[in-house]
Amino acid sequence: MRTREFAACRRGADPNEVREFQARVSDELAMLNETVRLLSREYDRIKRALRDWQTMHAEVPATAAAPPQFRPLVTARPSPGDLLVIDGRASVQFARDHALTFRVVSVCDRPTHEGWVWLTG
Repeated sequence: MRTREFAACRRGADPNEVREFQARVSDELAMLNETVRLLSREYDRIKRALRDWQTMHAEVPATAAAPPQFRPLVTARPSPGDLLVIDGRASVQFARDHALTFRVVSVCDRPTHEGWVWLTG
């Protein structure tokens, strides 16, 4: 696009060449936009399939099963410097040997779900 040159005519570039070029660029942009839309849908489908697979294959110990009503896993608000273990009770992605240790740097007061807090670590 940047190197495209048009034949000179009396009042600048040849209008027919310019229109032809604009039509070609427009078609290419439409094709690229459609490709991006299709790839975005495919990404969402794969992301959902992965989440479903993780949920299906997560092994959560019977003792970690949550009761029917919501009960926060942490009753005290974390403070900067605290060391937290994030495991399968927080999310299936941290189940089994995928647990992580998290050092709290800051706790944000931004609103979220009941029993949850925003952490930086």
